Amino acid sequence: FADFAVTQTTNGLLQIDFAVQGGGTCSMSGAYLQEGQLFRIPNAAYTCTNGLSTTANVTHIKSTMQGFEGQWVAAVNLGCVEEGYWSAVLK
Repeated sequence: FADFAVTQTTNGLLQIDFAVQGGGTCSMSGAYLQEGQLFRIPNAAYTCTNGLSTTANVTHIKSTMQGFEGQWVAAVNLGCVEEGYWSAVLK
């Protein structure tokens, strides 16, 4: 489980912040593109307080009646790839 916060600006930027298990936070941000009901952030800046600094392809971002959902793929250390999916509920 993680706490998510989403910030959308009027100049076309989207930032997704979330807490990670074991402590720390991560952030994915960048210029978003809208494709119908879905949004994506190609080459999002992906940084974490644990030192991770890379880019991520954030896709399938969608606002729902209960919250929002999406997925990401990012290259991480030594050629590994991180894939994640989220579905967050509004508090």
